[in-house]
Amino acid sequence: MPIELPPLRQRTEDIPALADFFLKRYAKKNQKNIKGFHPQALMLPDDFETVEAPLSTKGGQSLKNVEREAIRTTLERTDGNKSRIAKILGIARQTLINKIKAYGL
Repeated sequence: MPIELPPLRQRTEDIPALADFFLKRYAKKNQKNIKGFHPQALMLPDDFETVEAPLSTKGGQSLKNVEREAIRTTLERTDGNKSRIAKILGIARQTLINKIKAYGL
């Protein structure tokens, strides 16, 4: 039976529990005595943006087309602010600039 969950960007309250889970897994695997995160490490910055996913992937699309569309859509939603776009997409600003040129955006 499939269970549908909203994306994590819409469930930011789940981040501390997930972070704790992965920290404990890492500590056990690497035999580290790590107690947890400092409370400030779990707080999202004030300028944290929850931007909807730029597109939903559809079967049959090439990775290049999906990437191009994600960049194009995010460009529109952020009024072309390359630093914000790079942060949202999780890529370096220079990588974004190179892809914008390569895709003719």
